[in-house]
Amino acid sequence: MADKVVIKELFDSEELDLMIQGTRTLDFEQLKKVAIYAHGFTPDSELVKWFWDIVLEEYNDSERRKLLTFATGSDRAPINGLKAMKFYIVRDGDDSEKLPTSHTCFNQLLIPRYETKEKLRSKLRQAIDNATGFGMV
Repeated sequence: MADKVVIKELFDSEELDLMIQGTRTLDFEQLKKVAIYAHGFTPDSELVKWFWDIVLEEYNDSERRKLLTFATGSDRAPINGLKAMKFYIVRDGDDSEKLPTSHTCFNQLLIPRYETKEKLRSKLRQAIDNATGFGMV
């Protein structure tokens, strides 16, 4: 283990906090730019456009953090921000009654094809609001 004196000389407390916990600032515009789409989704897919509109225009910081936790397992960004993250938005079939799911180890958000923006909004909210514990949906 590194000597505490050496660490204190190299980094101040804010720098150490950043290295350990990641950045507290979440720039979802950065995440949108680096997002990877799969299984039929593209940046130009109507549902993908709805998704980013909901996240960027409607969600507040707390809701965005809940979404990030749902999709990645953490409400923090890497040291270099969300632009440094590999984030996948994957089409998960055509079952419009199914909730979005995620593979947190791989930063994958799986979204079924919904017919309307309202249904996407509702199902996404239901998924992220009931993502912990053994809550029954």
